[in-house]
Amino acid sequence: MANCKEIFCANEKEGKNDICSSCRLKKWRKDNPEKVKAYARMRYKRDREKILEAAKAHHKKNNYTYFKSGKPKENNLIRRKTRLKYPLKGNMCEYCDTAAEQRHHITEPITIDDFIFLCKKHHKEIEDKKRLNDVEEVVTE
Repeated sequence: MANCKEIFCANEKEGKNDICSSCRLKKWRKDNPEKVKAYARMRYKRDREKILEAAKAHHKKNNYTYFKSGKPKENNLIRRKTRLKYPLKGNMCEYCDTAAEQRHHITEPITIDDFIFLCKKHHKEIEDKKRLNDVEEVVTE
């Protein structure tokens, strides 16, 4: 029989010379793609209710309603327009006067013209404080 191709295969550790179950399954999937699709369809039809319940629980836990609102698409469009209208070249960080590497929008909801130029260090500080629900202002040493 063929040796297993898995690096940490249990059969290899035990000194067996046959293929392990995970490698056998990978080989079967590669050799029978039409059966894999058919079995997946059959399992979905059979377990549809359980799959949908699990998906709903996952979405509820991770708050996917925000993404359905379309707000991220709008925000990405505004950020793209800001990048085109206000290039980074020649601008300095608002806090430390080093070369600006990022833009940070300071209003909620974000608009094209309401942002500040920041270096990576200060942008990270602001985002960290925002995640912790602290004030937006950065205190620098």
